Amino acid sequence: SKCFLSKTRRLKMIRYIPVLKSKVTSFRALRQLKTESKVKVTPLFEIVPKTEDDLIKNLRANLHESAEFFVDFLFFDGNPEVSSLLISKINECVSYKFSPIPIWGPDRTPEYLKGINTLLEQGIKKIGIRLPSDLFLPENEEEIVNSVFELFASRGLEIYVILDFESLNEGNSAIYVAQSV
Repeated sequence: SKCFLSKTRRLKMIRYIPVLKSKVTSFRALRQLKTESKVKVTPLFEIVPKTEDDLIKNLRANLHESAEFFVDFLFFDGNPEVSSLLISKINECVSYKFSPIPIWGPDRTPEYLKGINTLLEQGIKKIGIRLPSDLFLPENEEEIVNSVFELFASRGLEIYVILDFESLNEGNSAIYVAQSV
């Protein structure tokens, strides 16, 4: 199905995106999905402190080698080392033949964006843009979508726009994702 967020950008819906913390139980839950369900899911892993060192081990134990997934280092944003952590973990995933899609949002720090830009310079071809619901109001829709696409679209990327409605549900995330076409 197609979704039109503005007159200048056409987006289409993609698969189910569960938002999961990078904990062992989340990885195990994915492993237990039936095969016909697994092909319809692209998980978004929020990397939480004290789990970043186990990321590859958990991916290798619970996902197939070429698995595609979103990776968000939201909980490390504000840490002066977020850029190097983001770069090293995404590169490590790629070295193990996984297909990570890094997440960025307009509310992220310049240090976080620095890491994203480095990954793009290294050849990452896909990016997820996570927009919190409080930033995505109907009157701002075209301005936000156009500014995000200006920042990344000129690089020939496949862009996934992720509308996060967590704040509307007091902690229960509802995610809406569209993909550039």
